Amino acid sequence: MVTKRVTNKQEFEDNRRGWHVDRTLNISHILGTIVLALSAFSWANAIDKQVAMTQQQVDFLQKQQLEESQKLTSFRTEIRDDLRTISVKMDAAIENKRR
Repeated sequence: MVTKRVTNKQEFEDNRRGWHVDRTLNISHILGTIVLALSAFSWANAIDKQVAMTQQQVDFLQKQQLEESQKLTSFRTEIRDDLRTISVKMDAAIENKRR
């Protein structure tokens, strides 16, 4: 029975040596955490700038597309009017030729 207690005590000592939690903070851990936080902030800032620039480009392209659409509509209307004028003139020329 005595040997069993010794064995349990030895197991307890072995377990204490295997795992150890240190309650102190090393300066390297603090600096590493600060560098990691600054890197994450820098990355997020760079992503934010890219998103803002992309949004400006999208806005510019939408404005340009709207202007092109308006120009196309105007051009189509102008062509339609010109075709009507040509049609009227051709009808008049055909009527004059028949007389």
